[in-house]
Amino acid sequence: MSEPISQSEFTKLKQDLARLEGEARAKTRIYKRLHALGKSLNETLEVEQVHTIAARFATEELGFEKCLIFQHDDSNGWFRIVQAVGYQNPTEQRVLKIINLLLSGEVVEYLRVSGKAIIHTQEEPNHMVEKLTNSLFLSECTLELFGGDVEMPFGLIIAGNGFHEPERFSRIGTDSMRMLALGNFIVQLSNSTNNIIFYKAWHAEKQYLEENILRRTEEITAQKQTFEAIYKTSKDGIAIIDVETSAFLDANQAYLDMTRFSYDELLYTSNIKLCVEADRARTRLAIQEVVEQGYIKNFIQTSLTRDGTPIITTMSIALMSDTSKMLASVKDITVQKELERSLTAEKQRAESAAQAKSMFLANMSHEIRTPMNAIIGMTHLALKTDLDNKQRNYVYKANHAAASLLGILNDILDFSKIEAGKMALECTPFRLEDVLEHLENLLSFKAEEKGIHFSIHTDAAVPTALIGDPLRLGQILINLGNNAIKFTNMGGKVDIRVQLEKTSNTQALLHFLIQDTGIGMTEEQQARLFQSFSQADNSTTRKFGGTGLGLAICKSLSELMSGHIWTESQPGAGSTFHVTLAMLIQQGQASPRRSEQVADSAQVAINLASLTGRRVLLVEDNALNQEVASDILTDYGMQVGIANHGQEALDILKDQTFDCVLMDCQMPVMDGCTTTREIRKQARFQSLPIIAMTANSMNGDKDKILAVGMNDYIAKPIDIANLIDTLVKWVNVQQPDSNRASQPDKTLPSTNTIDLPDLPGIDTAKGLAQVGGKMNRYRKYLGVFLEDNQDFASKLGHALQQQDLELAHRLTHTLKSNAAGLGMTELHQTALHLENVYQTALDNSDELKEALISQLQTVLQGLHSLFEQHDT
Repeated sequence: MSEPISQSEFTKLKQDLARLEGEARAKTRIYKRLHALGKSLNETLEVEQVHTIAARFATEELGFEKCLIFQHDDSNGWFRIVQAVGYQNPTEQRVLKIINLLLSGEVVEYLRVSGKAIIHTQEEPNHMVEKLTNSLFLSECTLELFGGDVEMPFGLIIAGNGFHEPERFSRIGTDSMRMLALGNFIVQLSNSTNNIIFYKAWHAEKQYLEENILRRTEEITAQKQTFEAIYKTSKDGIAIIDVETSAFLDANQAYLDMTRFSYDELLYTSNIKLCVEADRARTRLAIQEVVEQGYIKNFIQTSLTRDGTPIITTMSIALMSDTSKMLASVKDITVQKELERSLTAEKQRAESAAQAKSMFLANMSHEIRTPMNAIIGMTHLALKTDLDNKQRNYVYKANHAAASLLGILNDILDFSKIEAGKMALECTPFRLEDVLEHLENLLSFKAEEKGIHFSIHTDAAVPTALIGDPLRLGQILINLGNNAIKFTNMGGKVDIRVQLEKTSNTQALLHFLIQDTGIGMTEEQQARLFQSFSQADNSTTRKFGGTGLGLAICKSLSELMSGHIWTESQPGAGSTFHVTLAMLIQQGQASPRRSEQVADSAQVAINLASLTGRRVLLVEDNALNQEVASDILTDYGMQVGIANHGQEALDILKDQTFDCVLMDCQMPVMDGCTTTREIRKQARFQSLPIIAMTANSMNGDKDKILAVGMNDYIAKPIDIANLIDTLVKWVNVQQPDSNRASQPDKTLPSTNTIDLPDLPGIDTAKGLAQVGGKMNRYRKYLGVFLEDNQDFASKLGHALQQQDLELAHRLTHTLKSNAAGLGMTELHQTALHLENVYQTALDNSDELKEALISQLQTVLQGLHSLFEQHDT
């Protein structure tokens, strides 16, 4: 027999049985609750509701003190707390608000990769989460992911107990039944969360599709109604055509009205049969293109109406969804085509009128400039003769009046170019100082004559090495300056200022101010100031004269130069004209001043002397112009042959040799352009300089002249300085001295009245030949050379002291050229060698420099002796 148990053992067994029964009941209750939750966690719930159920189950049913649920935020990758149960302490609540977990962090990464929960207890701490659990005020806990997938879990649940009396709650790790129940619940939580997410997505997609279907149905219905409304009410004809037979299957009322057919008459009639015969092949090709490409636009077809009247239509045809049909939109453009034909005819008439206007202006220019050339040329020559004071006054005023008339003609031609949009601007490097210097030379004398104080000021900040059109800039400033002087009385002032508005590395905006103390203007007068053929008022026209074109041209030119012009004025208080112009700034080494480019007076004299004895053929039909040009040329020592027209010029060139041809353009028998082409056909005349002299100065004339083979262009009336400069440029460059007379011109009186002694360093025979054998002229040039080079040594020494390579090079270059033209052979050679040295450096030049100075001193001493003897 077994021994009876003791009372204490019985009591213990009874307690164990009661505990087991309690655990069994708790287990049954928990699993019943799990079963109930499994049924209730369905897709109709919101995710937030599931989170609340999970947190309460972990704390209320399983007996853990605290539960946290984190949800992953797709926008930033963090897990943020969305549910916290068991945190009543305000401090704990504040801390929880700032706690987030990163998806790529160590804890979440471990849970994601391992697929297991992390358990942390005081007895068996997990160092990976120890810091985190302390931050969450947990002494023990379990962490597990739920929902989503391995790569992107939906959330994280943490259940556990705090640091205060953890034994009052279910223990992590030791209460296996509740830990198992928690694991089962998290599985249900994951499944429920995924089901809810999937259901929400499916439901949203379903709703989206249903809404789309409803919307598209409504749109199709609306489109059908719209199409029917357009089809019925459109003013354009609309028809449905069978692709295979081209027969009309339907047509709206507008198409019936257009073709004058009834609906029954048009139905099943072929569209091709309604075309005129000439368009039927094109129409078949158009239908084939619609079949291949799906549509065709603006197909023009001439069709016949019911009564046989042809109408011109434009059709846009598209293949319908039922590819056996085409939809055609048809518009009657018969009236439009008639209007286009009318407009084309009007345009042709307008172009003919514009061409006639251009021809008229060209002819007017030629007809006016031809007699003006004679007037200006003859008066110029007359002023060089012996006249008494009264005669000189008359001739001077006639010359001045002709020049004024030329200015008016130039204004009219400029205005015509601007009006026709043919005004072309140059884009060339220039120096602003040269433009202002020319302006001052022109205006200062006029101002002095009227007793007006005149000045020009340029701010230091203004860049002066520019790129643009200096001629047109000068034209604007001269016009405004002339006006200021014209309308200012004696004792007044005219000031011109140049300021810098703004600048960049490549461009500058310059502000020109032309200010006077003249009569001023009212606001009404200023409002029409820049209109063509307009002045301030009629009395101004009578008192001061003028065409009223100058300011209109200034305005157009300033706008062409990306600028602006305006005025400020008050009656009796003077006016200020403002002009802003955009100019490019030269990059690198600036272009030299005009004064730096022009040789000294001796070089100018040498250039002029180089024309002596040259043979020039003047091709000109006007007798007066022949006389003027011939006298000017012979006055400069040239020999002149004359041809009355182009054919005569060709005949002369067969037997005679010339250094240059001056060619008029408009002549009888054969004009200048045709003559030039004939000359250029002969190989021996390929390098013969041919320079146009014409009164035509419309835009495009110069291009036409150069295109036929002429070398350059001189406008009539002839500017004598320009004529001589052009001849020097082409004759000296293109023609060797072999064509030139080596003896004095026998047609001119001899001036060899004084013999020259031997001059050291100078080949006087060679120098005399350079000026055509004219002794007086040669002596004059030698005197100029002496005067200009007295201080050459000091100038060169100063340049070397300042290390000014450019100045040293320019000084030796000028001396070289002058010496060559006057027969100073040795000096010329030494200057040439030194000039080559100064092209690159100032070093290693002392020996050459001393030789040059020595040779120059020898020449200057001989010239001193020559002129001292002559003076005594």
